[in-house]
Amino acid sequence: MSKKIQETPETGLDGLNDSLTEMTRKVQDNKKIIMVCSLVVVAVAAIVLAYVYFFRTPGIQKQNDQIGAADLELAQRIPGQGHAGAEGGRAREHAE
Repeated sequence: MSKKIQETPETGLDGLNDSLTEMTRKVQDNKKIIMVCSLVVVAVAAIVLAYVYFFRTPGIQKQNDQIGAADLELAQRIPGQGHAGAEGGRAREHAE
């Protein structure tokens, strides 16, 4: 009598298990590189956010305030201009 060796076909679950085991091994071997790359990405994101919220946005707001102040000053110097432009037109009609 001969013994039959039963071969079990590799199922999808076994293939998935093997690939996960291989991936885990690669992560364990390259732990330091992964950590450094992650820290670099987080540092760059933090620098960009700090620039946008602490330097760029307040600078834009300050410039907008200066433009608004200059517009108000200009509107006060020239009578009949600005928001009172329609009233200035009525005043010219009455003067004629």
